[in-house]
Amino acid sequence: MEINPTLQVAQAIEQYGRPCWVAHVPTRVRKMVPYEVIVALLEGAQPSEGSVSKDDKKNKAMRWCQEHLFEEVTVKQIADIGGLGESSARTLITSRPDVFRKLGRGVYEIRDPQADRGRVAKQRAR
Repeated sequence: MEINPTLQVAQAIEQYGRPCWVAHVPTRVRKMVPYEVIVALLEGAQPSEGSVSKDDKKNKAMRWCQEHLFEEVTVKQIADIGGLGESSARTLITSRPDVFRKLGRGVYEIRDPQADRGRVAKQRAR
């Protein structure tokens, strides 16, 4: 006796959460369930245990940077701190020139954007 595909997907989503449920349901069973039904089941699903989004990882790295102003760091250090891949860490660093100032090949200084703005304003006032 085979379980109803929709029921099998619903049970996996309830037990394993989102996105890990996919690993516990065969592809052939997932294909039997209409897309709209899966979307509806996933709307109320809990996140999978240990599942962390890329944004959460980036935010973790940025919080660490706020606590370690003016330290010198490498791409690998930021990747390790945030739990990111090195390419994602490099993208984060290059997208935030207000926080990371390049010192040399692969070495960056963590800056304080608020203090830098205040310093520039004082220099202009002179």
